[in-house]
Amino acid sequence: MDLSDHPKLAMMRKLRTGINALKEKDAEGAINAFSEILEEDPTNATAHVGLGRGYARNNEHQKAVEHFDIALEQDGDLANALRYTPRGRVLVEGWSPGPVPAN
Repeated sequence: MDLSDHPKLAMMRKLRTGINALKEKDAEGAINAFSEILEEDPTNATAHVGLGRGYARNNEHQKAVEHFDIALEQDGDLANALRYTPRGRVLVEGWSPGPVPAN
């Protein structure tokens, strides 16, 4: 059985392209790769985080925060979104989380 054209494998290759672009500090390459993924699957939280990282690297901090927030809306436990969102908000708005409410 040939799995080379399986949609999940194709998506993984596209994700790898975006991740490699981030590692190479190629913001535009990352933005292009993750945007292409989101055209096919707008609910891909991992691609939103990658796109946010590309925008952050490109000093487009408001766009970065928007994509980190979307990722958190789609997957509230997504560690990468949780990691980058507060930093992005501080850069853009001087935001701080404030006190944690008691449960």
